[in-house]
Amino acid sequence: MVVYEHSAVGRDLLVEILEQLGATVVPAGRSETFVPIDTENITNEQLAAIQALADQAGTLDGVVSTDGDSDRPLLLGVDDGRVRFFGGDVVGMVVADFLGADAVVVPITCNDAVDRGPLRSVLEPKTRIGSPYVIAGMERAQAKGRRAICGWEANGGFLTGSDFELQGRRLSALPTRDAMLPILAVLAAMHRDRSLVYQAVAMDPLTGALLTLPQIRRMVDEMFEAEKQWLPQFAGGNA
Repeated sequence: MVVYEHSAVGRDLLVEILEQLGATVVPAGRSETFVPIDTENITNEQLAAIQALADQAGTLDGVVSTDGDSDRPLLLGVDDGRVRFFGGDVVGMVVADFLGADAVVVPITCNDAVDRGPLRSVLEPKTRIGSPYVIAGMERAQAKGRRAICGWEANGGFLTGSDFELQGRRLSALPTRDAMLPILAVLAAMHRDRSLVYQAVAMDPLTGALLTLPQIRRMVDEMFEAEKQWLPQFAGGNA
């Protein structure tokens, strides 16, 4: 796993957390001067720089990072050696599904896959753009009796409006943008369940426009078969 450090204030913490959880981490791209990272819109130049870091690292599962003040995540998958950016809406949907949310709050600009995917039944009324409005929407969901509440913005900032119970442990509410939870949840979700990989790929607008769901499923299965020696956790299919 490559951690693209650039000038992010949380770069050392991200490396430490991943290593303590057992990941093999390759820190790369550290900079002592400010590097502007827009987690909602990665430029071709930035993508090429990240690709070069991935090429130097060799075989890897992905690239993770944050924006400059480390409250928004940046996640890139690796497909046949090429890095692939996953936007905040796709990341948010995977994280909400992993957490088992019973209420999801997003702004009106959210990718419409949220209206058609597995989260549609727990989707609250969409809000205006901005985390204060998402927070207000989570508070309204809580007033209605929802118990597992989360939300996100297109830039990837993820917020929890309630506590969550995971494997007998409590994840306390954090109604402010967080980068670490979505990074860890996406990695854990992909380790646990191949079906979430299908969903994440299907939510990509370009892939969804070009391929049917059965074609996407076959493509992902072929990828896992080709890389099975590096992905033993998916050997059983677990779909």
